[in-house]
Amino acid sequence: SWWLTRLDFARLARYMIVGLGSGALWSFYYGAAERLITSLTSNNILGTMTAVILEQFAWSPLLYGLYLIPLSSVLNGGSW
Repeated sequence: SWWLTRLDFARLARYMIVGLGSGALWSFYYGAAERLITSLTSNNILGTMTAVILEQFAWSPLLYGLYLIPLSSVLNGGSW
C-alpha cells in the first residue's frame, strides 16, 4: 500500500478539523435561514432569492472571514 506511506496524516487531521467545524456551522446556518425566510415570506421565488442573497452576501463572507481563513492560517503554522 504505497499510498499509506505517502499520506500526510497531519495535513489530513487539519482538513478534518476545518471540515467538521465548517459542516456544523453550515448545518446551523441552513436551519436558521430556513426558519427566518419562511417567517418572512411564503412566496417560493422570493424565498429562493432571499436565501441566495443572504448566503452570498451575509453568511459566506462571515464564515470565510471569521472561521475558514483564520483557522486554516493558524493550522498551517500562522499566528492569530
